[in-house]
This record gives sequence, structure tokens and C-alpha cells, in this order.
Amino acid sequence: MEITEKYLEKVMLVETFRNSVMFRFGCDCCNETCDIALDFEFDKEHKLIWVSLYKKLEFCDYYGLNDSIEDKFFTRCKNFLKRWKKRFLGAFKLFFTGYIEVEGEMIIMGENQINSLLEVLKDGRDYCLEKISNSDVKERHEKRQSGGS
Repeated sequence: MEITEKYLEKVMLVETFRNSVMFRFGCDCCNETCDIALDFEFDKEHKLIWVSLYKKLEFCDYYGLNDSIEDKFFTRCKNFLKRWKKRFLGAFKLFFTGYIEVEGEMIIMGENQINSLLEVLKDGRDYCLEKISNSDVKERHEKRQSGGS
């Protein structure tokens, strides 16, 4: 199977490696920090395929504390201090527990973009399965030749 850039919307083939293929799937907001990277890897020996999703995540300190132009100076200062308190508590939790929870969203709009995501998932799976099955055929052929010698 040959991987080509045949996808409809916001999908880019990044690279094919020896044992993996990577795609970049764009968010509809057009901000590259919202994009995800889909990495399909395979292990020929154990016949395993796994998909890794990579996304940049941010610690949200401004949720519910957005300032507007109409806000008075005191309200802005109070929100600024609340945001710093949230940051400090998040860093404190990370330092003492070893983890924090973060979220990230990605906007997928319209049938074309959904179909593109499905196409990428199918092509990544097919690429890995083909490479695994080709390695099985090569191994059997090599065994036959070495056994016959």
C-alpha cells in the first residue's frame, strides 16, 4: 500500500519511517497548537500495532476569569490574583503528586473533515498490517531457503 496525500481536509502526511507512519490532523480553528499528530507504529516480531496521539496541552488558568473592557480596575486585579493562585496551586500539585490534569480540544467541522480522519485511521492501520504481513512472507521465504541449504 502506498501512502499518498489523498485526504480531503486538514490532513498532512508527515513522514513514513521504517516501522511507522505519522500524520498531522489540523484543527478547524487553524491554530497549529490545537492540531494532533497521529503516529501508527508496528512491531513485526510480535505483530503489534499501536496508535499514539500527540497534542499540545495547556494549563488553563483563565477559565471563568476573563477580563472585559468594562471591568473595573479592582475586578481586573482580583482576577489577576486568582489566576496566579490557580497557577501556583497547579504547580504545587504537580510538584507534590507528580501529575496534573489538563485538557485540550480540537474542532472537527463538517463531513469532509470527519471522513478525512476516518481515512487516516484506516490508511494507518492498513499500512501497518501490510508491513507486518510482508515481513511474515519474507521470514517464511528465508526459513525455506536456509532449511533447504
